[in-house]
Amino acid sequence: MAPSSPRRRLERAVRRNEIVEAATALIAARGYRGLTLAQFADSCGMTVAGMLHHFASREELLVAVLDNRDRVDAAVTGFPRDLHASPLEARAALDAIVAHNIEQRGIISLYTILGAESLDPSHPASEYFAARLAESVSIVASLVSSWHPNPESFAIQTIAFMDGLQLNWLRDPSIDFAGEWARFADRIFVEVS
Repeated sequence: MAPSSPRRRLERAVRRNEIVEAATALIAARGYRGLTLAQFADSCGMTVAGMLHHFASREELLVAVLDNRDRVDAAVTGFPRDLHASPLEARAALDAIVAHNIEQRGIISLYTILGAESLDPSHPASEYFAARLAESVSIVASLVSSWHPNPESFAIQTIAFMDGLQLNWLRDPSIDFAGEWARFADRIFVEVS
């Protein structure tokens, strides 16, 4: 048995963040199904008892991983929630999301895997992903509502294209994610000009 690393005392918030980051990497690499609390604990050098001090269950840890990703993305992309964004501002906001996602392949993989796993209604993230889709559609529709004739349809089509492009890019990294997005966005924004 390998010698264990020395225990480190960290502030609760720092330790929780460390756990969430380690769990994010582990889920991105292996998916959520089948991972045990012991594997999550091991991934950040803790015991299961220590893990349970911070997260009452693996489901609670999964929700923390998802919430953390949403907070980080919102802060980085600065996605506007202005109901009166111009087409130029809406395009810039969507371009910023795509550029951000290109830089975080592991997180995109995590969300793709969890999104597929959570199609099962018994999955602990099933409700999260359903609510996230509804919120995403609402935000994008609101963003274009002052100028697009069918904002909800625009939102659904745009999100569907992004999700499909991300999935194929994960399968084939040679796909020009930014270029394909730009060509799609050029088309959908020209259609409403």
